Amino acid sequence: MNKITNKLKQKGAVLVIGIILLLIISIIGITSMKSAILQEKMAAGLKNREFADAAALTILRAGENYLHTYYQISNNTLLSPGIGPVVEARSLIVRNFKSNRNLNDGFTHPDGVNIGSYLGAALDQEPKYIIEYINPAGSGVFGEFDDDSSGSSSGGLKIQKYRIISKATDTTGNMYTGFESVVSVAQ
Repeated sequence: MNKITNKLKQKGAVLVIGIILLLIISIIGITSMKSAILQEKMAAGLKNREFADAAALTILRAGENYLHTYYQISNNTLLSPGIGPVVEARSLIVRNFKSNRNLNDGFTHPDGVNIGSYLGAALDQEPKYIIEYINPAGSGVFGEFDDDSSGSSSGGLKIQKYRIISKATDTTGNMYTGFESVVSVAQ
C-alpha cells in the first residue's frame, strides 16, 4: 500500500514548466508591443513631416503666384523692397527667417487662405513666406542685363530676380521644413 501512495504524489514539474512558458510568451508580447508603438510613432512623425512639407510648398507656390499676378496686372512696374511681401536681399529679416524655427516674421498666404485650417489644423502655426529681392538696380552682383540677340543695348528684356523662401512647422513644433525658389521676371 505504501508503494501506491508514492506513485500518486506530484513533484510540481508541470507547474514550473508552465510558469516558464508563460514568462517567455509574456516577454515576446511586451517586445512586440514596444515595436508596434515605435512604428506608430515613426508613422505619426512622417505624417507630421509630410503636412509641414505640403504647407511649405503650398505657401511657396502662393508667393510665386503673388509675383506672377503682380507683374501681370502692374504693367511691368518694378517690385522693389518694401512693396508687398518683398524684402531687401540678405537683410536681417531674411537671415532670421531662414534660421529661426518660429514663424513670427514673414507673410501669410496673400489670398488670406488659412493653410493650417485647410490641412485640418495639422500645423503648429500658419506657414509663412518672404520674397527676397536679389538683384537691386545698379548692384554689381546681380544687376539688370539686356537679353537682346542683336547685341544692341536697346530693346532688350530687363530681368528681375526674386528668391521666395517658405517655411512651416508640424503639429508638435519640433519638425521644421523650408523651401526656396528663384523666380526671374522679364520686364
